Amino acid sequence: MFLFVPSWEHNCSERRKTIRVLSGRPKYRHPMQASVVVPVRNEVASIAPICETFANLMRAYSFIREVVFVDDGSSDGTLEEIKACSTYFSFVKSLSLSKPSGKGAAIKTGFQKSSGEIVVMMDGDQQYSPLDIPRLLEPILRGLADIVVGRGTNSHASFARRLSSRLFSSIFTRMFEIRVCYPMEGLKAVLKTTFEELNVSENGFDFDIALLVKANQRHLRITEVTIRRVERVAGKSKVRLLPTAFRFFIRMVKLWWLLQEK
Repeated sequence: MFLFVPSWEHNCSERRKTIRVLSGRPKYRHPMQASVVVPVRNEVASIAPICETFANLMRAYSFIREVVFVDDGSSDGTLEEIKACSTYFSFVKSLSLSKPSGKGAAIKTGFQKSSGEIVVMMDGDQQYSPLDIPRLLEPILRGLADIVVGRGTNSHASFARRLSSRLFSSIFTRMFEIRVCYPMEGLKAVLKTTFEELNVSENGFDFDIALLVKANQRHLRITEVTIRRVERVAGKSKVRLLPTAFRFFIRMVKLWWLLQEK
């Protein structure tokens, strides 16, 4: 059992540690360890709540080793907040890119510095809960999957965004025969050795689709688990619907064409 007292009104840089965690040994142990990579850009208000949730989660699940935040050229104090939180939480690791380089670039930087045998990729906008990570990891820990994609529920996105997501997913499934409901979901897990072998070159938001396409090309086991996705509570989305959708479509066509040539 653990007790969590949330304090969303404070952040780590204010030096107010109001979280309380009951002592005791972790309930569950596993020989494989997981690192969580969290790419962020201008998400200063999300860092402390994420760290506090992880602090409680890691009391119960010892196979989560560290949380690696990668700041992608933020201008709102996000990096300073990560560094402040790392003084409170020993499991927090702070990395940064000198300029905005894209979600894929941030994730790959986190992968290089992570130490776990499994790496979880989680968006840092609080739409995904760390509490879903044990469920996400279960297929890999049981030897049933190489890559696990979260399948979000309770989406609060606009009608236009939900419609475009469904259309994108349908096209993606038909083109590549990868049956995942939403390939762009911001919570995924993969074996680190698997990721290194795939050598994904994409640095932007198209990183997600390239990862799945290359994994499927190598006949790796890709599965989904149901997770929660909630409305963003702070910050602004980095995705502009029409330009991003257009870039994704062009990228999918290029990937599909490359596969046809092989």
